[in-house]
Amino acid sequence: MPPSAGPGRGGGPRTQPTLTPQELELLRDLPAQLTMEDIAARHQLSVNTVTTHVRAIYRTLDARSRRAAVASARRRGLLRGHRPRPDPRRTAVRAARSPARCGVAGGS
Repeated sequence: MPPSAGPGRGGGPRTQPTLTPQELELLRDLPAQLTMEDIAARHQLSVNTVTTHVRAIYRTLDARSRRAAVASARRRGLLRGHRPRPDPRRTAVRAARSPARCGVAGGS
């Protein structure tokens, strides 16, 4: 068999690489611009484990950055209609800083 006819080398129908369930869970947090530490804490994983999964996500999606991985995932329909879960700590900080939430009206 010639090298080009082997599995995944144009000899038959191409299948899209798939992500594991754990990788899909972590992929959903990538658009939220959370740090690896934040993602690890959310999923009760070590930072090294998250980093390993994220590298696998990049490899599977043929991406070199978080932004490229998110764009590729959206194109493939892996993040379609999905909004990242808000980080409760960041939401609380934004709410505390927002004048509208503090009852302060604009103007004099």
